[in-house]
Amino acid sequence: MNISFPLYLKKAFRYSFSRSGFIQILGWIVILPLIVQGLHWSNWLVLLLLGQQLLLKYCWQQLDFAKAYQPAFAKVAWQIGIHWLLPLGCLTLLIWGRLPISLLIVIAGIFYLNHQIKLQQQTAVFSWKLMINLEEQRLQGVYRLINLFIDVPQIKGKVRRLHWFDRWLPSAQKTTNGFEFLFSRSFLRRSEYSGLYLRLILLMIFLNVIFQNNWLQLAVILIGIYLIGFQLFPLFSTFEENVFVHLYPISAQQQTDAFSKLLQRVLVIALLIGICSSQLAKISIENLIWQLLLGLVEIWIISKPFWQAHLRKNA
Repeated sequence: MNISFPLYLKKAFRYSFSRSGFIQILGWIVILPLIVQGLHWSNWLVLLLLGQQLLLKYCWQQLDFAKAYQPAFAKVAWQIGIHWLLPLGCLTLLIWGRLPISLLIVIAGIFYLNHQIKLQQQTAVFSWKLMINLEEQRLQGVYRLINLFIDVPQIKGKVRRLHWFDRWLPSAQKTTNGFEFLFSRSFLRRSEYSGLYLRLILLMIFLNVIFQNNWLQLAVILIGIYLIGFQLFPLFSTFEENVFVHLYPISAQQQTDAFSKLLQRVLVIALLIGICSSQLAKISIENLIWQLLLGLVEIWIISKPFWQAHLRKNA
């Protein structure tokens, strides 16, 4: 059955909103006991929060719809205003002021965007190039989230030259193992590794600050170190297709040792950051000792026997 393009877009919009709205409802159900018991909200305020969240999501998607006909809506000011300032402002009014006016603000935003979309659909042309680029960016965001746990080939990394890091890195003139030079710089310059490392570090800090339980903090640190170490394994084969690397007078064991040393360094830094973040939330000497001991043992296991087993399996 043939349908017109505007009708197709409307159906796609409804389908997308139904899925995202379902996620909003699930999130509302999860935080419902915390709101009722912690903030002592009445039933009408709780329902008002749900309605506001659904309308905010609807307004968010309307902005994405408006970009298709008017690229001006893709500017940073609109993104910050609708994606960040509007939700924060409405939630602030609802949480601290408990004012239903926040709902009216969202509805006004929806009517304005809906009016702009109808006007643009009559005169403007659908911006295919912009929407394709936005879809590719959205997919990259999903891939980066998945890449926190497994290796994703679709991740496109960028190479950045970091001059100010050179003083702390092995130099080509002083090191006897050229792979120490290559691995350290490749780790820092390639965003698929350094970016992943930073995201996992930030996630570890965030969870450690939120959690007050010592065992939960310990679990967060150990899981974070494992994920970082496991996701760095593909870095070892980065230079396999470079024929000049195979001409180096360096044995395969030296290459393995250089990568193992890099793993130890970055994981020890992650461990120390994780311990410091957990101590900021709640100072505990006993917890610090357990985290340090178990973290160092895990780092040794990942960088030595686990790494060697991974090499034998993929040889």
